[in-house]
Amino acid sequence: MTAKFIRTFIVLSSVVLNLSCEKQQEHNEQSTLKGLTIKATADASSRTTFDGNHTTKWENGDELNILISGGNYINPQAKTFTITNAEQGIFTNDEVEITSDTEYQFHAIYPATDIDSETQSASVEIGAASQTQNDTAPAAHIAALDPLYGCATATPEAVSINMKHTAVALKLDLQNDTGNNITIKKLLVTAPTGVAIAGTHTVNTETGTITPSNENGATSRTIELTLNPAVTIANEGKHTVRIAPEPFTIEQGGSL
Repeated sequence: MTAKFIRTFIVLSSVVLNLSCEKQQEHNEQSTLKGLTIKATADASSRTTFDGNHTTKWENGDELNILISGGNYINPQAKTFTITNAEQGIFTNDEVEITSDTEYQFHAIYPATDIDSETQSASVEIGAASQTQNDTAPAAHIAALDPLYGCATATPEAVSINMKHTAVALKLDLQNDTGNNITIKKLLVTAPTGVAIAGTHTVNTETGTITPSNENGATSRTIELTLNPAVTIANEGKHTVRIAPEPFTIEQGGSL
């Protein structure tokens, strides 16, 4: 089989969404609180929504790293918050000491990783050069390749952070025009020279700016997708696969 026998149709499920920290409600009286609960949500139209019936869901064991500034945090400090209610997206840190009715800024990253206190940025792995799609759950591998980020300005009484996605959910429809049945075990997606589609990136949790690492070997212009199990496509048949690359731009007339 050669590439000329396969027509590939690409659908991007969403584009990069930048955000600014949303200011939430204010209160008047102040006291010192120990422990803080935060609600983290993700847009219904996120990159991990496929065909209208797959949505982002938190799981037991999930953690956020949140950089807190303002109030008694004159010097910003990062704290780890652990999921306590996966269904509602509730994360808790019982040790945080914070002043009530005082406005703070919260910068969050998932999975939990260090956030630079000066730039509000974190280093994350978006996508991967090697990915595997399980045919019984064709979108399941996307979540682990798609770090989330977000920020909010709020008082401790009502902190809700709308998390944004960093990866693109790329849907590829493979059309078999070879005249024969074909079996596919692996699929190699290659971007034009100079276009990174997987690897290490810096994401600004406030602006949403995503920047590829300039370290040698930190990013890749190819993604190899393994199909588990291998898929047989009948002549004139079609099969859908999904990969999770970083956001990328291809010039008009370019191709994958």
